[in-house]
Amino acid sequence: MSQEYQEIRAEEARAYMTRGREKNYLLVDVRQPDEYAREHIPGAVLIPLGELPARQNELPPDRDILFYCRSGMRSAKTYEQTQHIRG
Repeated sequence: MSQEYQEIRAEEARAYMTRGREKNYLLVDVRQPDEYAREHIPGAVLIPLGELPARQNELPPDRDILFYCRSGMRSAKTYEQTQHIRG
């Protein structure tokens, strides 16, 4: 598991998930519930960006966490909100 932030493209995330075992990472969708309901990656857990501070106890410290959204803006903001619990 890496303790550092890395911005990766969708293709890289897909390759990581294919290579890895699901028990080694948590896939977190940080979009809104309506976006998640329309479409999401199978196995993803929904934690909207605005709820992240209150739900950070759901992020396991011993696994890689892959945050995703539609464009990458919201998922990038998760680093700022979670770095203190990951380091």
